[in-house]
Amino acid sequence: MPTKIFVGNVNPTTKAEQLRVLFEKYGKVTECDIIRNYAFVHMEYDSEAVQAIRQLNGYSVCNSRIRVEDGPLHIGTSDYSVSADLATPSYFKNHIVMPLKSIASSIK
Repeated sequence: MPTKIFVGNVNPTTKAEQLRVLFEKYGKVTECDIIRNYAFVHMEYDSEAVQAIRQLNGYSVCNSRIRVEDGPLHIGTSDYSVSADLATPSYFKNHIVMPLKSIASSIK
């Protein structure tokens, strides 16, 4: 299953191709997007993503130490072996979702 990796503290001069080449040392990159000072890199296999996360966290790219961690739509055990997409309707079906306004009024 593809794994989404969050990359923080990305230097504004860094290009997506630079990150792609760096992450491809650890496996197949299916997507790589930079958004301001952070990026998301999608790797084809969880095991490759784990290696990239372990090896590249703190790595210097364009004079900036990047922060590399498991992406926001991936829930895993300590070895990143289990994945789930939080955007799926089944997630919301099994969890209580309450509007912020309701939460704020219940605190008063």
